[in-house]
Amino acid sequence: MAAQLGLSGKAVIACEANPQGVPTNCHSVSSAPAHLGFDRAAINVVQRGRVAPAPEGNTRPVPSP
Repeated sequence: MAAQLGLSGKAVIACEANPQGVPTNCHSVSSAPAHLGFDRAAINVVQRGRVAPAPEGNTRPVPSP
């Protein structure tokens, strides 16, 4: 919808990752402007990517939805 209206926006997404680096349990922390699909689009992009494992003992808590 935003693309059709020529709008830009942003979304903050939090995920876990499985041992293969595949993002799992992704959820939107915030998006702006709200209710235009930026969060869903960002989650779709993130889930197509892969991440490298953090160094041993280097973890951060993930915000809850």
